Amino acid sequence: MKIVVIQEEIIQTDITPKELTERWKGLEQLPGIDEVVIEVPAHYPNIEQLHTYIGDADAVFGLWIGPDNMNEAFLSQHPNLKYVATLGHGWEKFDTEMTRKHGISISNTIYGSQTIAEYAFALLMDVCHHIGTHDPRIKTIDWSVPENHNEFCKSITRQIELYDKTIGVIGLGAIGVLVANAATHLGMDVYGYDPYISVDAAWNLSRDIHHIQNVEDIYRTCDYITIHVPLLDSTKGMINKAAIEEMKDGVVLLNYARDLLVDEDAATVIIELTSLQIKGRRVGAAADSDQHLLRLKGDRLAGLVLADDLCADRRGLYALHRALKMKLHAHLLHMSDADL
Repeated sequence: MKIVVIQEEIIQTDITPKELTERWKGLEQLPGIDEVVIEVPAHYPNIEQLHTYIGDADAVFGLWIGPDNMNEAFLSQHPNLKYVATLGHGWEKFDTEMTRKHGISISNTIYGSQTIAEYAFALLMDVCHHIGTHDPRIKTIDWSVPENHNEFCKSITRQIELYDKTIGVIGLGAIGVLVANAATHLGMDVYGYDPYISVDAAWNLSRDIHHIQNVEDIYRTCDYITIHVPLLDSTKGMINKAAIEEMKDGVVLLNYARDLLVDEDAATVIIELTSLQIKGRRVGAAADSDQHLLRLKGDRLAGLVLADDLCADRRGLYALHRALKMKLHAHLLHMSDADL
């Protein structure tokens, strides 16, 4: 059996690229493995480069799975391929029946629950304290000038403490449980919703968390709502106009799962505030895919945290959906195309 590994650039401080390559070479010790080829491209390869790398391999590690490669045209060029492992926690939607017909098994890598949970709180903290806004401001002030001394400890944005606030966690899987438990340690009142919660997740869930049977209770009750569910037919567009109308004034919505969980048309209407009867409602939203963090006040866009205000990752974390950007360009306070 031949294995191909696509080793992307790493920026972690706890392992070097050379050390990671050595770990991949450990695959050679598995029974039945004849060859392990480790490709280390400068950037993630395009489709044509992927064809070259994969070639006649039986298995490939490190392929970002999506409809652009899990299709007949792509797989027909790799008849030996029987196993694909993405190094991400999830993947984009693809034709699972087609891959089964090709006899290909596909797996993700359950490594990122803690990382994603920490990401959730990193953005939540920035939403509340605007660290990404204040940090560069402090660095650019000339403190040798006496007139600038009154700028010390000056807050130019509203600061919000999470203590005693209410947060709703939709989805109590591996990630949601970590987020919910962490929120309790910050003194938050935590509501959790998951009609399919596993026994293991239930055992790991803090007893201080209110287990809600109706998701509408979270919409009506919580100051902050964070989504940690898979994209299914039953969850697609779950955050729609009706859901948003149920939410409290000033709610902050965080989506760290899939962009299609939020109805983009509903989000657009919220920003335009024309056909939706929620004028005066202030809605904050943050997302980990094709949406962004918005704040509304009255009839106008009152604030916007951009990808350059936060630490965007390779996939454009918190990047505004391009279509939404084009439609609402006139409403945006500032934006950098390089961040999209």
